[in-house]
Amino acid sequence: MPPKPNMPHKDAAILDAAVAALLAMGVTAELRPATARQAGAHMRLRYGGQTINFVIEVKRLINQANLGVIAHRLAQLDKPLLVTEYVTPPVAQRLRELKIEFIDTAGNAYIEKPPLLIWVNGSKPEQKLQETRATRAFQPGGLKLIFALLCQPELINANYRVIAEAADVALGTVGWVMADLKDAGFLIDLGKRGRKLANKRKLLDLWVEGYARQLRPKCLVGRYRALRPDWWKDTRPGKLHFQWGGETAAAKMTGYLKPAVTTLYMTGDPKEQQNVLKEFRLVKDAAGDVEIRENFWKFAALDDATMVPPLLTYADLLATADDRNMETARIVYDDHLARLIETA
Repeated sequence: MPPKPNMPHKDAAILDAAVAALLAMGVTAELRPATARQAGAHMRLRYGGQTINFVIEVKRLINQANLGVIAHRLAQLDKPLLVTEYVTPPVAQRLRELKIEFIDTAGNAYIEKPPLLIWVNGSKPEQKLQETRATRAFQPGGLKLIFALLCQPELINANYRVIAEAADVALGTVGWVMADLKDAGFLIDLGKRGRKLANKRKLLDLWVEGYARQLRPKCLVGRYRALRPDWWKDTRPGKLHFQWGGETAAAKMTGYLKPAVTTLYMTGDPKEQQNVLKEFRLVKDAAGDVEIRENFWKFAALDDATMVPPLLTYADLLATADDRNMETARIVYDDHLARLIETA
């Protein structure tokens, strides 16, 4: 086998183990490093005289929280193969439903390239795997700060106190998050010319994953049931101090989606929340189709003040791992985020 593609040691170890599992199935795998014309590592499989080429995407952990962003990332690659440590049976089934081909180190796999079909589900790893601890920048305080920087690019050169206020974090948080981002290659210090974010697309993907796993669950205030269907269509926040988010914001932004869940973001003030419940006759219901979530930022909206920043709408859509929501997330990205993320 040729030398492994250039990648972090942990990722290379995962790839080695997953390839070994493939070999045990009678499939020959050849790793090919990136070339000047083709970005990313490549794998060539041979089985029964058939040759199949893949672009490798290594993800150390896959669960419901990051499945949406992974699917969105893979949709941008040509013939991707997801490689990971371990895929649980429910996640493996969902990956197959999404037509996402994968292999893991335990011997689970889904590859469908007729006439070749590999579908192994339920194999368990020999050792219990531990989730890699995220750097401080991707803990809740760091996630709030990164969110502010991605939504408001000019903040990167503001003084730390202004950044802390916009992100609603302690002043001391700014220093260590900035240091972590610099160490990880996401922040470049240009001296007198200021600072700039780098590798913003990767930073965005990591933020969406971290948000879904660590920050989003903390934001949920409660679930409710509306007595009048489609009440949100002719409703404006007005003086009720909330913003549309999630599927509702996406529907208003794109006209493409019919929300299954109506999402309102607002402050943690109980009186304001009660005013909303009373005004719209929302009844407490754990299985309801209305959710209230608490804001975690303090900066003003750049565009429509009735809706949360597009980045949050995008992240909430991907967190559901729902097919229709992921399609809508791509529209939101192309129309509202690409200009922020893909600029130098």
